[in-house]
Amino acid sequence: MSAVADTTLPDVSAAASPSKIYRFTLGWRVFMAAFFSVILAGCLWGLFSLTLADDVPLERKLMADAVVVAFAAATVWQLVIFLTWQVRLSDDAIETSTWWRTRKLRRNEIAGARINSTRQAGAILLLIPKDARGKRMTLALRYIKKDDAFGAWFSGLTNLNAVDFQQSVASITENAAYGATPEERLLKLNRARKVARCLDFVMLAVVLWSFIDPRPYPYVIASLAALPIVALILVATSRGLYRIGIDATAAYANVSSLCAVPAFALMVRVLFDFNLVDWMPPVAAAAACAVIFVIVVAAADRSLRTRRWTLLGIGLITAAYAFGAIGEADALLDRSPVKVLRSQVLDKHITYGKTKSYHLKLAAWGPMSEGGDVSVSQAVYDRLEPRSTACIVLRSGALGMPWFIVLACL
Repeated sequence: MSAVADTTLPDVSAAASPSKIYRFTLGWRVFMAAFFSVILAGCLWGLFSLTLADDVPLERKLMADAVVVAFAAATVWQLVIFLTWQVRLSDDAIETSTWWRTRKLRRNEIAGARINSTRQAGAILLLIPKDARGKRMTLALRYIKKDDAFGAWFSGLTNLNAVDFQQSVASITENAAYGATPEERLLKLNRARKVARCLDFVMLAVVLWSFIDPRPYPYVIASLAALPIVALILVATSRGLYRIGIDATAAYANVSSLCAVPAFALMVRVLFDFNLVDWMPPVAAAAACAVIFVIVVAAADRSLRTRRWTLLGIGLITAAYAFGAIGEADALLDRSPVKVLRSQVLDKHITYGKTKSYHLKLAAWGPMSEGGDVSVSQAVYDRLEPRSTACIVLRSGALGMPWFIVLACL
């Protein structure tokens, strides 16, 4: 058995034409030109409105006009750069240019190419220079109008993604901690990668369960909380075969998503399902947990000490998990007496993002001397209207953090 990396560079058989020029696709140029034009029109409208405003002091008007003009100038600058961008390919060099700057890399100066994929920009091609001090060249393949000659030019470059993957496989097959023979070590690697993929499917099912129909609620929350712990156990007991925060080209079994996605789902469930009288205690506790965990991880794995973005990501995931776990434990383990209070609904609104959330603005009540905005379920949102009365179920919290939910009074 062997592990195979999905790291294919553009590869066609046609020969590249000398000094051929490529630009962004027509559709992308039209879209971005319209986008920048809308921004510019907004700047001009704002400038016109400020100029004619009679109730704005002259000093503030001049300052605001200066800011708007500077923003408009920056918008025009970016639009011109975008519309004049092009890449020129010759037999021995690649050159990217705009109306004011040109960058060139000769073919013999390029160590190789990497492909990174992002949800927004798709495949990103990175040309890595041999000189470590040199700046890499980046091409967003999705937005460039390509042909066979374009792919042929890059097909002869060293695929650094594949090189990294094969080096990673080699380091595993040479490590006696993973088995007695290279074949046995490779077998364990493939088994670990399959387990990681299966756990990703389980994770996806649990997360969908938590948002589509989170019942029975305690089991949903327990499942979300358990998945990151499973990932940490695999990392701790596998002698490095399972890893978190690794590059996409590494051969090790990656359980990063098994930690990250349930952690943020747990945090979102707390924000959707409960309201705390004071949010600062769980936020402070989550931040402290994140700092401590990052310090422990950096001490255990010295290679992470120079990877600041990886440590930052680990810290954010830990903070999200700690916040969600603390909030859920405070509510689900609470056995304190129930207090029912009442408050008038002042207003209601819906916020839209990756998920839709429903909010009521309440008048002052109990410990909330100034009232404020609270999150409610859709059913409660639909039943309560401005000037109606909401019932508030208040409890002390298992961890000493008072929390409440808002219901429609019977």
